[in-house]
Amino acid sequence: MPHFNVNTEGTTVTRGTNVSMACHLVLLRPTFNAVSIAICLIAAACTSRAEQNQSASIVETHRFTPREGMIILDVKIGASENMPFLLDTGASPCVLDKTVADRMGIKAVRVTERRGGGGIFKSRLTDDPITLQIGSNRLGCTETIVVDLSGSADLMGVRPAGIIGGDFFRGRVVEIDYDRSMVSVHRRHNYTRRAEGAVIPIRVEKNRPYLQARLSVQDGPQDVTRELLIDSGSFDHIDDFILKESKTPTRSLSGPVGLGSGANLSSGVFNRVEIGPYTFNAVPGIVPSVPIVGNGILTRFSLVFDYDGGWLWLRPRKQSG
Repeated sequence: MPHFNVNTEGTTVTRGTNVSMACHLVLLRPTFNAVSIAICLIAAACTSRAEQNQSASIVETHRFTPREGMIILDVKIGASENMPFLLDTGASPCVLDKTVADRMGIKAVRVTERRGGGGIFKSRLTDDPITLQIGSNRLGCTETIVVDLSGSADLMGVRPAGIIGGDFFRGRVVEIDYDRSMVSVHRRHNYTRRAEGAVIPIRVEKNRPYLQARLSVQDGPQDVTRELLIDSGSFDHIDDFILKESKTPTRSLSGPVGLGSGANLSSGVFNRVEIGPYTFNAVPGIVPSVPIVGNGILTRFSLVFDYDGGWLWLRPRKQSG
């Protein structure tokens, strides 16, 4: 398997030579032969067939508004106007902002406690099931909570009316293309993965996906395997408690860091992070409330999720940063 190095402070991605590049080099040679041409033609045909299969498997597509790497989709509830909702792999339930629930008369009585990026927060469960209208398609939420999302406006530049959680990813393949600002939903049974990129195993628990990463800290533990929540709703790179074991002191954090409060957060740097074949050096990190891999890493790739199949496909973007 080729190994990849990603510079987290720039856009350079170095990788093993792929078939397309190899064909390009072959055809530039003055002494290329018929066998080389045939191999390239076969490779091109396979790539074209895979792309056709992907197009045939698409059920719906949604253009999103990128906000500092966040995915904002237009969503309706009943006959409402379009409202900005955050698509968040780190969220298990659907979430409604308290002002939206109050305005629409959506009742939520039972109080629950949950853990977010900033620590513990209280929310209320809606009395009745909520259905979201995303484009021409309807998404029934298995669980919906109501919470004050006003703090998100400071981080994102817009106050989301709600959050689309794990229900969006179940029973389908979901592709996130940051370059085109597009989310595509595919049928699972006839989706064909592209040959390039890497497939990362994931574990899904309570509608939230987790992957394994190998983390190293300065003058501390090296190549330690840790399970991280894949959180497309976080601005962070990598958050994990192992950062406390670095010989380089961490710095205390203050200000808005996500839902919740009470967590003792501090920041530092991982000297190396490995996810599948991809290696990242000098990665900003946080001693967190919840260990995660966030958008600081995720937005460097095109992503395809199959929650039910237990895999995440990553392909480095041509331009990222």
